[in-house]
Amino acid sequence: LKECYFKLEEKTKKGNFTFANNPMEHAMNRRIVIDTAKKLRGQYFTDGIKNPRDAFERIFDERGIRLEYSDDCERIHRDDNGQWIIEVPCTSSPLRDNFTIAHELGHLFLHKTEESKEFHRSGEPKTEEVEANIFAAEFLMPEDEFKNKAKEFNNSERMLASYFGVSPAAALVRMAVLNIDKN
Repeated sequence: LKECYFKLEEKTKKGNFTFANNPMEHAMNRRIVIDTAKKLRGQYFTDGIKNPRDAFERIFDERGIRLEYSDDCERIHRDDNGQWIIEVPCTSSPLRDNFTIAHELGHLFLHKTEESKEFHRSGEPKTEEVEANIFAAEFLMPEDEFKNKAKEFNNSERMLASYFGVSPAAALVRMAVLNIDKN
């Protein structure tokens, strides 16, 4: 998964990946995805909030989203009453869940339409999945702050993971995407 994400992220950086099959429907591009993540981070990581779970709680309360744990599912969908539900596996770690939740929120903020009822990972490199990963990375680990903290923490993925509230694997992928050498 890390390798696939890295390759897709690199293609988007170089402009070799088309973000939208239908530009009228999905007029997303990397800059819009990042700007959306930055805007929402600025909105929800306020008043001293550093922990992603506190930011998620604000989003969930404001938008009426429910978090549920399932056997192995990672998805966002609507129930019969139209309420958005994010499902994460009950077997994964809370730090990994943070990236999953941010990824699913990326779908909601970037791809939500009235017709949309469900988004879930299929394992295929779809435009929406790439965008949701880029959104999650920027929302949880903003590029400028991440680079500064990487210098401060001597490129330690464990310290970066702890600071940003993500798994060491997510921090390591972010380091690779941003061309930061592991110490």
